[in-house]
Amino acid sequence: MEAYGWRASLWMAAGLGLIIALAGAALIQIPGQMDELEGDEFSWSATVKLLKSKTLWGIGIVSVAAYGAFFTVSQLAPGYAESEHGFSGSNASLLGLVMLLIGIPGSILGGIWADRAKKFLSTLWIPAALIVALLALIPVANSIMLWVILSAIGLFGMMYLSPASVSPSEYPDQVSSKDFATALGLVLTLGNLGAVVFPYVYTLGTELGSSDLGWWMIAALSALSVLGVRMAREPRTPQSEGQPASDPVRSKITAASRYQR
Repeated sequence: MEAYGWRASLWMAAGLGLIIALAGAALIQIPGQMDELEGDEFSWSATVKLLKSKTLWGIGIVSVAAYGAFFTVSQLAPGYAESEHGFSGSNASLLGLVMLLIGIPGSILGGIWADRAKKFLSTLWIPAALIVALLALIPVANSIMLWVILSAIGLFGMMYLSPASVSPSEYPDQVSSKDFATALGLVLTLGNLGAVVFPYVYTLGTELGSSDLGWWMIAALSALSVLGVRMAREPRTPQSEGQPASDPVRSKITAASRYQR
């Protein structure tokens, strides 16, 4: 951006995004022996059933603390680093880039954990709770610790998103394989509410007091959203071990790392 300006930089980003979208459309295919993911005719009754699921709503509310806060920080942190810590524009942008890049191994770790965890919900609320703690530390961090904290938020944010992305497959009694996308849409839509609301909350906190108050207000709201996990049912219980899955795709998509591969 410093070299080419806003307009040229936006065109470059749009071009790169278009290339990735075209590559995805051409290369991503439904895995063999998983015709269930091809979908079927739309059903209002199935959609209404999903919208009535307390478990999906609970996971979606937790997404506010993880998914929503993660993307909010990625937007606000570079500007905060410039104004409060004296970062240059290039270093502030690098800070945001590092945060997002750290998320790549985070998604892999989240998938490995979800594959092996005895309690699936712990793979969701623990990363979300850690993000809340890190949000509360941002106002008291020095410039060096800011790098560490934001990198950790990127790590735990993607550790959450990885198992959350396949959470519908953990509930075959509530979500059929044909409705995975709808169920995931509910979870991520609730998470996106955080990404929409939190920047306003931060601005409000800044106007009422300081940027520190803005971060603490986001942390407080995120902490409340983590409690949404109490609405969700733990799918991996001793009673369910050894029982066959009721959905044919259940055995093929059971956790995040398998989904990514």
